[in-house]
Amino acid sequence: MALKTHDLIVVLINWFHAERTVSCIRRFGNWRTLRPGLIVVCNGDTVEGRAKLREACGKDVMLIEMPENTGFSGANNTGIRRALELGAKRISLFNTDAEIAEPDFARLLEAFDNVDGLAAVGPLIVEQRDGGEVVFAGGRDISRWRQTRIPFHRDAVEAAGTRYRQPDYVMGTAMVSDRTAWEQAGLLDERYFFSGEVADWCERVRALGFQLAVDITARALHHSNLAGSTAREGDYLYYSLRNRFLFAARHRSGQRSRFVMRWTAICLGEAAKAMVRGKWVRAGACLSAVRDGLAGSFGRRRPEQERRA
Repeated sequence: MALKTHDLIVVLINWFHAERTVSCIRRFGNWRTLRPGLIVVCNGDTVEGRAKLREACGKDVMLIEMPENTGFSGANNTGIRRALELGAKRISLFNTDAEIAEPDFARLLEAFDNVDGLAAVGPLIVEQRDGGEVVFAGGRDISRWRQTRIPFHRDAVEAAGTRYRQPDYVMGTAMVSDRTAWEQAGLLDERYFFSGEVADWCERVRALGFQLAVDITARALHHSNLAGSTAREGDYLYYSLRNRFLFAARHRSGQRSRFVMRWTAICLGEAAKAMVRGKWVRAGACLSAVRDGLAGSFGRRRPEQERRA
């Protein structure tokens, strides 16, 4: 399909959840004022799932079908390259398990007029847990923190009286980025494959003098429960832990030994706790993460070990 030139393009990634992706496409299509171009990158699906995507995309949405799973980083890079070719000034990376209202998205776009040298902006990320809300405002240094998402407490921020927070990284769940930042910093590092690549990119753009922001007046709902528990105990955990070794090697070279020891200890400790509890998938993920992190073996996890969400 020949998507026309757009100032704003949203990149969506599909991996064996066609119905969810189709719902996300329809939500963007129902907006009244903003009319972003949509690029859907299919990393994999069943024959039926691919057919649903082709039908939903039609002539108004670009569908790119990958021959194999290229991960979050590789699939987004495919979409970002195409968006840049189409002249997009703003490029949004958006999870299909997230939702954002049009007025909230419009507020994100305002940030590029309000914050000098802005590379990327994200909304507050809201997740439902135990009948209540948990809210996050971006993330912090993934080489130093085990839990990197920054909890948001409205009372404290309202006292400070500022609309924008400046995190170490904007969450890739929902973000809008500037064309110039991609041109100067380059695309996502595909060695991460899944998890950590956006934090890495944010580290690079900050080193070039760009700013990052979270707009606390904008919210996106993240349905994190849609990911299966097996995937979270397996692949998600594996990539999250393993990629700390890569991030430290890239950005903390002067303290690399310290961070290698730190993440080795964390991985082994988590593996031991998992074994005591009989959580063998989790234990295997932790041990594989430290093995590959120490060996410098990055990119896609061995396909036979992957577990579909």
